Amino acid sequence: MAGNEVRKTKYEIMVDTMKALGVSSFDVKKIEKQLRKNHAKADSQGAYGESDCKAVVDHFKQEEKLAKSDKALIVDLRRQVKDLKAENQQLIDKLKTLKTVKSMVNEVNDNLQKGFNSLYDQISDVTTAESDEEPTYTDAPDVSMNNYPSNQTYTTAESSSQQ
Repeated sequence: MAGNEVRKTKYEIMVDTMKALGVSSFDVKKIEKQLRKNHAKADSQGAYGESDCKAVVDHFKQEEKLAKSDKALIVDLRRQVKDLKAENQQLIDKLKTLKTVKSMVNEVNDNLQKGFNSLYDQISDVTTAESDEEPTYTDAPDVSMNNYPSNQTYTTAESSSQQ
């Protein structure tokens, strides 16, 4: 049965690998390196057994799949980085806007505080000035202290004449 086994040289293995990968060129040194890693032994004519040939081709097919998945992962990660940079810029812009609004609010707050302090001072000044003055009742027009009744007691004669 060993006589029916298909044996291939490293160049034939390279051609099989190129067909499997769909490429037009491949480095024979990579084939030699993989054969050494697999501890494959060539016969006297430099040919390798079918299992060695298959193992090398399968190795490079798997390596290609990994490279494609890595490339897809890299593309996906680059897209995510781009999206995150855009989101980061939006957040920076919002932060700038919020800082501007905060500054404006603080300015309005300061102005209101100054206004309240000024108003309080004016009220205090007016209150202090009014408490220093003696209240007068003649300030009101047509008001006389004589117009108000006093606590007089009337006699019965006076009270009947007034009836």
